[in-house]
Amino acid sequence: MFYREIDCLRSLYHRNILRYYDFFEDDTFCYAILELCQGGDLLQRLKNMPVVTEAHIVKYVRQMLAAIQHCHQNGVMHRDLKTEDDDSPLVLIDFGLALRFVPGIKQTVVCGSPRYIAPEVFKQAYDEKCDLWSLGIVVYAMLYGTHPFGVNAKSTFHEIRAQSFVQALLQHDPEQRPDASEGVDEPSPHTLWRMIMSRVPGEKRKRMSLNFASE
Repeated sequence: MFYREIDCLRSLYHRNILRYYDFFEDDTFCYAILELCQGGDLLQRLKNMPVVTEAHIVKYVRQMLAAIQHCHQNGVMHRDLKTEDDDSPLVLIDFGLALRFVPGIKQTVVCGSPRYIAPEVFKQAYDEKCDLWSLGIVVYAMLYGTHPFGVNAKSTFHEIRAQSFVQALLQHDPEQRPDASEGVDEPSPHTLWRMIMSRVPGEKRKRMSLNFASE
């Protein structure tokens, strides 16, 4: 697993992805020299500040999409996206479960953080779009400060209506999810914000402005 992680990291070079510098080993241990990230957990950073604006949310989402897009363009699926992947600017870390993939070839190994795993992973037939499902969970957590599938998963999920950005990412059918490039290439931050907030209940939007923060 360690060698696979290094192989994935050395193929990636992006400001929103953990930087790989070097690798060496001796008779006992393997060593990797990586970028030092000290920004902390994404949700904790948001909660520690007084308010979050649409500009902050859009900025974070676009950075995450850019990182995922770069991974997929270079044949790497992350398979373990979660809210702990953070620095300032956001840096995608923890490539321990990352895998090089061939387009069109389904993966079968079940892995990842349980609350962030896409449904098709459990069915043992998935591709790189499993990362987009995990991103949907992360964005929901950014907006509400909680996981979407809590005590009553069905009712919580349906609070986000059709056409919302998060529900687009949380499609059970991976073919119905957008590509990472769709949000990255969106020319207007205001349009991307509308995609994220489309039809999110008004009271939820008010609580979001009170409960979250940004740098």
